[in-house]
Amino acid sequence: IQAWMDLPAVPFFDGLIFKVFGESRIYLQVFTAVLFGMTAVVTYLTGKELWDEETGFYGGLLLLGIPYLVFTTSLTIVEVHTMFFLMLTIFLFMRALETGGIGRMIAATCAIFVAFFCKYSIWPMLSILPVISAVFAFRNPTHTSTLSHEGRDRKVWLTTLYVFLLFLILV
Repeated sequence: IQAWMDLPAVPFFDGLIFKVFGESRIYLQVFTAVLFGMTAVVTYLTGKELWDEETGFYGGLLLLGIPYLVFTTSLTIVEVHTMFFLMLTIFLFMRALETGGIGRMIAATCAIFVAFFCKYSIWPMLSILPVISAVFAFRNPTHTSTLSHEGRDRKVWLTTLYVFLLFLILV
């Protein structure tokens, strides 16, 4: 199977699948289909985090209705992988900013790293991450927040800094 990929992340995963399961196209198609389904799940979780459970559910459901994505699932191209890793990056980055913790920061960093190496066209899309940081830093505090506004701003910007420094070290 010829590689139609821009960057090495997806060919790396394809090579791992070939190494473990054998060189058959069906295993790549199953992997892509799983990522497609998981993209809907991550979309649901992101919508639930930002708005509510109903909005997240409809977001994931509408994503499943895009015909282009259903047809590309059976092909060995990187669009579904790229979409999944972008959504996973956004979700894990939001979780790291919201709750902190070294594990969540490492997970967000790894997701950014894999997304970065999926396809060149994702690089401008990753510019949403500083925007997410700004939104988290400047939003109104909730009644459940124990940090002051200044403390929360500092926590968000430090988490953002740590994630991007870890990402640069990986790159």
